[in-house]
Amino acid sequence: MLDENVFAPCTTLNLPSNLPSITTESALVFCVQANFIEGRLMLTLVAQHNVMDMTGQDFIIGLLSKTCHNEAFTIEELTVGNMDRSHVIPLLDDSYTPGPELVHQIVKPPPSVKDVALEPVTPPKPTWAYIQLSAAQLGSLKSSRREYIARIHGLYLYGRCCQRFYLEIHRLRACFSSGSDL
Repeated sequence: MLDENVFAPCTTLNLPSNLPSITTESALVFCVQANFIEGRLMLTLVAQHNVMDMTGQDFIIGLLSKTCHNEAFTIEELTVGNMDRSHVIPLLDDSYTPGPELVHQIVKPPPSVKDVALEPVTPPKPTWAYIQLSAAQLGSLKSSRREYIARIHGLYLYGRCCQRFYLEIHRLRACFSSGSDL
């Protein structure tokens, strides 16, 4: 992934100490920014994570795709997409205090180091072992693993695709940091 501070109009998590310059009276939810880089377009889509998860962002990107392909929206898409967010879930005011319904969701801070008696930990003694297999045992081991290897072959191909993707991201980062052409 490319650093959102370089390409995005705002960050995914807008913490109070990191408010974007485009903040308005209403809460920022979703931003789209077009970056033109030497004849190329990089479309950046950023969703405020405490408002929209990846499922919501996928829904919005799907609507954008339909628009770009000149496809009509369904009635359900129009209804969901045009909801007035101020009436969907009311925001909590300052008088709210969490009740017992949230006890299982609130993470208690760990005890401080002062409160925990630290006992020295003795690492286990390292051991070294040799394993000898006969030709028959080695053949049996290989044949039992063939089925497993066949199952993970698809995972290997997926890993190769991911590797190529990250190599391309690395190449792009190197180009942008050096100022050279893509």
